[in-house]
Amino acid sequence: MALENYDDLKASIADWLDRDDLTTVIPDFILMAENRFDREVRIRDMIRRSTTTTSDSKLLALPADYLEMKRLMLNYDPVRVVRQTSADQLAMRFANGSSGKPNYFAVHECIEFDRVPTLVDAEIIYYARLTNLSDVNPTNVLLNNNPDLYLFASLLAAEAYTGNDPRIPIWSQAYAQAAAQVTKNHRLGQITSGPVQSTVDGPTP
Repeated sequence: MALENYDDLKASIADWLDRDDLTTVIPDFILMAENRFDREVRIRDMIRRSTTTTSDSKLLALPADYLEMKRLMLNYDPVRVVRQTSADQLAMRFANGSSGKPNYFAVHECIEFDRVPTLVDAEIIYYARLTNLSDVNPTNVLLNNNPDLYLFASLLAAEAYTGNDPRIPIWSQAYAQAAAQVTKNHRLGQITSGPVQSTVDGPTP
């Protein structure tokens, strides 16, 4: 069976589980698989760029679909790449009332800089959640390119509902292999064939 859309995937899951009484819960298995992807899968197609303007605050809102930061730049002249650190480290670096060009930031429910930035555009490059499958959105780039990943993750999600299936170790290995290959392909795609030169204003003491 082809796995080209949401309905194909639901039908295939039912076939693999050899069950015809799971129509109402199979969408839950797929959603649980997608939640797993949010935690474990990173592909080029998840990378987004967002630009927003800082305000008179050390805090900056995260994009609604944010999963993980890749890079944060402040568009001063020259552009300033701000380094990510932990919230604890940031608390030790931040001095109340200080302002200027940030050196560091941490991510919690929002972005927090080590100092209040002067008014500037902030460019965020980050991993975003993929749009979940639904009747309204029957496909996405992950299903198009890696239907096996969707299938095996959904079958594993079904275990808690259907009980122990003797094929679980096989499905688990198949999922792990597919996820590893997806990750490998993504990393290879991030490698350039030659040096890249740019001028940035990096952190200062």
